[in-house]
Amino acid sequence: LPIPDATPTGVFSTVAISGIPAGAIVTNVSVTLNITHTFVGDLEINLIAPNGANMNLVGELNGGTGSNSTDDFVNTVISSTGTTPLSGAPAPRTGTFAADRLLGYGPQGNAQTVSNIQWSALTTILNGNWRLGLSDWFTGDAGTLNNWTLTITYGTPAAGVWTSSRAFHVSRTVMGLFCLDSWSSPMIVALRDAIERFDFILKEPAGRSRTT
Repeated sequence: LPIPDATPTGVFSTVAISGIPAGAIVTNVSVTLNITHTFVGDLEINLIAPNGANMNLVGELNGGTGSNSTDDFVNTVISSTGTTPLSGAPAPRTGTFAADRLLGYGPQGNAQTVSNIQWSALTTILNGNWRLGLSDWFTGDAGTLNNWTLTITYGTPAAGVWTSSRAFHVSRTVMGLFCLDSWSSPMIVALRDAIERFDFILKEPAGRSRTT
């Protein structure tokens, strides 16, 4: 997904979650980013939950100054349990980090509006569309969202991990593989192809499979 240069309104990529049971208690939310960009200090990146809550993940780095001229995010995990600041991490920032959570940062019209917002504010509604917003605020360097992954780990009443595949973008059409896994139930795999047709494959615990 191209991130256009000097376009504060930004671009958005959406992952649709379904199947997480009511009453599930979330223990971790993480976003994995793979972005090509030649001046990462230009970028403001936010996660917007189905309930509308908005958290700034990346706020121009270096404390929001926009002065970081290094390249790329490679397998950069921003996690609700991360404690290491993203600002100051060496390029390409591979590892697990805390969100910047900077008030007023994010795509124009979709910035974080709650000071010191907590991850729990994003998880009151789990199923639905989760959006990643990316904006470039300064001229001279464009970039590309190569892929991103959203992972939600939960327990009680049914433990499991919901993780999207890396969401790839081809000519504005999303291609993805979405999985829901549970210790006590079959795994449902939904494959959305480039023409947005869904095929569902039900895999039994014993390894047998059938197409529905």
